Amino acid sequence: MVTGSKKRKSTGPKKRFIGKPTGKIQERVQAVGPEHFGIIAVDCAKRRSKWMLCDFYGKVIIEPTSVEHTAGGLRVMTQRVTEACRTEGLTDSIAAVEMTGIY
Repeated sequence: MVTGSKKRKSTGPKKRFIGKPTGKIQERVQAVGPEHFGIIAVDCAKRRSKWMLCDFYGKVIIEPTSVEHTAGGLRVMTQRVTEACRTEGLTDSIAAVEMTGIY
């Protein structure tokens, strides 16, 4: 007796969203003005990550910097971001962390 196996139909590529598809970034940028909005980009890894701070227009404020995943390392990172935002006049910011686990 021959048994057949059922093949699943492919539903096509999965749709992926960067961030929340119903996010409110536009409203936040408009509220403070693009020259006062900062973006903290984080490329995460297991033991240490790399991060940078730029303004809404892409001007780099803090060059890419490594941060160890320790309380002290993360505290220094947040202090540097806070001080740089104060110095540059950034009144609102968002942290964008790279999605992992999808290859």
